[in-house]
Amino acid sequence: MKNILFLAILVFSSEVFSEVTRSWWLDYRYEPTTKQVLGLAAKDISKDFEYIAILKCGEGATFSTQQCSDIEEISAKLTVTGDFNKNGVTETFYSAVAKDSKNTYYKVILVFDVNGIFKQALYEKAFENTFSVLIAKHDLIWGMCLYCGHLAFIKWIDDKWHLDWADEDYGLLNKSSQQDALTRASA
Repeated sequence: MKNILFLAILVFSSEVFSEVTRSWWLDYRYEPTTKQVLGLAAKDISKDFEYIAILKCGEGATFSTQQCSDIEEISAKLTVTGDFNKNGVTETFYSAVAKDSKNTYYKVILVFDVNGIFKQALYEKAFENTFSVLIAKHDLIWGMCLYCGHLAFIKWIDDKWHLDWADEDYGLLNKSSQQDALTRASA
């Protein structure tokens, strides 16, 4: 009887512990409700997209204050501006989420030039959450969570932005989606 009681306590405490320690970004799912952002219609990114939203902290935040602090703590951002392809033109990259007519969610990067003109979109099917951040270090990186290795380098190749997943498992799971995103990316 003592062994059964011990096992019950162990199972219960491990479930409670896992609930308390589970990272919020693993379950983050934002529901986009607008059909356009920054003057860009969701359908102009992909003919299948119905809704789009830019992820943000601050005014109109899609995250709580604590979540924004967690993002900031690792020097990640939801919007970055810079000349990442070294062509003398500043661009702004936005982390966004989209939803298509079949209720499929996508993690999206929107690229606009310094004049606010839409240049390109990169997107991947979202599996369990719609969270993604940008990290601008030596390279521009698209992270799918905090404190994990799910990331892609955003690289300028042949006058377009591309995702370089290397051997990253998220990208390998999403290979067909990645090819679609590269093929359908706007220029």
